[in-house]
Amino acid sequence: MKTLKEKLNLEDLSMFVLVLSIFAFNDVPFFKYFSTFFAFFVLIYNYIKIKKNNIIQSSFFSNKLIFFIFCLFSAFWALNKEVAISVSFRIIHRFIICLTVINYIKTEEKLKKIIYFMAIASLILCFRLIIEVPIFAWGTERIGKYLSYNDNHTYGNTGITYILGIVSIIILTSPRKIINNNKLKYFLIILFSFFSLLSGSKKQVAFFIISIPLLLFFRAKNKKEVIRNLFISGIILLILLFLIFKVDILYNSIGIRVIQMLSYFFDTKIGVDPSTVSRMNFLKDSWDVFLKNPILGIGIGGYKYVNNYEFVWAENTVLELLADVGIVGTCIYYYLHFEILKSVIKRIKKRNDFDVQIIVIFVCLIFIDLTMVSYYNYVLQFYLAFIYSENYIAKKEYEVHDEEK
Repeated sequence: MKTLKEKLNLEDLSMFVLVLSIFAFNDVPFFKYFSTFFAFFVLIYNYIKIKKNNIIQSSFFSNKLIFFIFCLFSAFWALNKEVAISVSFRIIHRFIICLTVINYIKTEEKLKKIIYFMAIASLILCFRLIIEVPIFAWGTERIGKYLSYNDNHTYGNTGITYILGIVSIIILTSPRKIINNNKLKYFLIILFSFFSLLSGSKKQVAFFIISIPLLLFFRAKNKKEVIRNLFISGIILLILLFLIFKVDILYNSIGIRVIQMLSYFFDTKIGVDPSTVSRMNFLKDSWDVFLKNPILGIGIGGYKYVNNYEFVWAENTVLELLADVGIVGTCIYYYLHFEILKSVIKRIKKRNDFDVQIIVIFVCLIFIDLTMVSYYNYVLQFYLAFIYSENYIAKKEYEVHDEEK
């Protein structure tokens, strides 16, 4: 199999630049837009001149196009027409990124390269944090804000975790044929997870709780291994939680926030995390908006303008979409998720390592959807395109295996 030691072609270079801009320089708008259209231009060139890619014949393409059109048309009934039109056209940028990704990852070789690109870009992001974040802020502040020109659109409070946290899970769940150097693999996982925890996002803790048991469960070959692996995952999680609550820099960054979150649900003497209180209020409020406009919603991007608590999203993709575009728009958006899930379930008994990775990342993305708004986020849309493409590769392997039988 070819590796990155070989010369990268123009297509590889354009994808690396795109990944670099989204992961390591998300706070530089010009670079992000330039890299998107550079990679998309290469894609179009390959299609027209080389006919290397098939752009049109993809359910991802058709679904995202329909979603964009529906969002645009929501301006006709939106409470805020200008916002609906503006958000709809911003969705196009995310659409182009996704389209470029799924037409790049057509083989295991390309999948391997893009995972390497994500790892390299994440390393660069870590170096940027070391340079940009003042010494006094480590363990006392949410470090993502030091690379954020806009809390809503770049690294902000949780953006670091969306990059480093998920990349650490991708590396953890990658098949050995993708990353076969265990020392490097675990070094990157620890490094990215550490920086992710320092961002103060509780989601990284959830990623551990989701990914480790799932990974060990699906890699078990029999019932005895299932029991053994679940026991091992429990031990690992206990060690991780011990470090989070006992190591000062981690406790001050994330441990105290986990305890404050739990205090919302349990009667403790420690103060409740304000963000948890706010989120619960947003969920109830956005649900009320949906009940008043269940079919078509109030127009894409509209909820924050009627939020009775703050001028922010619903902090939940499902409820945000239900409020904005109703049942119809929400079903359109989540069609791709159901398609991926249906495909993996079909192969579940004969799953390969790609399927295990797809399942773990898919569950993590669903968890994120329940805790923030993802349809508008560059990185999270990138990951959705990534697992869609990986599912395409796994499906081809499954079909070839069946034909050989």
